[in-house]
Amino acid sequence: MKKKLLTAVISAILIIGLVTTSFAGQWKQEGASWKYQNDNGFYATGWNWIDGKSYFFDTDGKMFLNTTTPDGYSVNAEGAWVVNGIIQTQNARASGTNTGNYDQQYPLKGYMELWFVKNPNTGATAWKSDPYNFINEAAGPMQYVLELAIRNKDPHSLTYFDGRELAAIAKLTDYPTIGLENVNQEKLEFLTIEIRDFLNSFDWRNASDYEKAVRIVKRITQADYLDQEGTQYSYSCLVDGKANCSGYTGAAFLLAACVGLPASELGSVNHAYPVFLVDSVWLAYEPTSKDDYFTVADVYAKNYFGNYQQLGEYCDGTGYEIPTSVEGKFSNITYGIIRGERAPFIKFN
Repeated sequence: MKKKLLTAVISAILIIGLVTTSFAGQWKQEGASWKYQNDNGFYATGWNWIDGKSYFFDTDGKMFLNTTTPDGYSVNAEGAWVVNGIIQTQNARASGTNTGNYDQQYPLKGYMELWFVKNPNTGATAWKSDPYNFINEAAGPMQYVLELAIRNKDPHSLTYFDGRELAAIAKLTDYPTIGLENVNQEKLEFLTIEIRDFLNSFDWRNASDYEKAVRIVKRITQADYLDQEGTQYSYSCLVDGKANCSGYTGAAFLLAACVGLPASELGSVNHAYPVFLVDSVWLAYEPTSKDDYFTVADVYAKNYFGNYQQLGEYCDGTGYEIPTSVEGKFSNITYGIIRGERAPFIKFN
């Protein structure tokens, strides 16, 4: 690893393309293995952009070297992600070294490629965590994806997209696709424009996770609440300006994926709402009310059958604890009654 691994402090790099953010930290050697310790004291796991290159670490923080990662990508002898032997680098914009080098037509170019895969059965372009691309006969597709997310401690892997959303992300990435030719091209163009306009509306590469979450909820709540057939899609929310709870939540997923913010959903059979992982805390937002605050998400709320929802299973499997206090972590905290108990409301403008 030579000089690269001797670098003691590396500038915080914003993850693009749903790879985990690695904050300023340092490389550490343990025997024959290398780890990367973030400034919060935790070792990097899963995929991380560090100093402009992407590396993969196992659940113990050990970096993969000169091999294929569990999700099918190649890394060289120094651990860097390579395609046909060529090291893949992050756009200079992401590291803040060239703020003028920005393609507004393809704002995701160079960031999302890691999340596109080829469906092994059809050869069509697919989203990396689409459960039907990774079918495990014993566990079933959904369970397999959940287990993979837990093993890699990667909440991004809980999200996947339908054809139109996938095609829109690919278009903004300038990524060639196969098998998405039947997507309605007019609707695809409209959806792409809305996502592009959102990405071009603020400096999401250098924004905090909190700012990203605020921007997302402000964008999706521009849509009017309407609970009828056809309003349950991200398209209806972002393009038509009408959404039910599923439409708001799907739009939140889509925008969060594009800016590298982990997102999931909670709710009941008849109602869903988005939650975002902000500074290691899952924050919930109720878009149908269009309130101006987040609450700390009750990720362990059980469904109708008395089981954890998918996010709850993920959090349980990765040891997440709902914080008893967020004082000092977020600003503008007020208190109110949620489910009969006094709880913090994190207000935003």
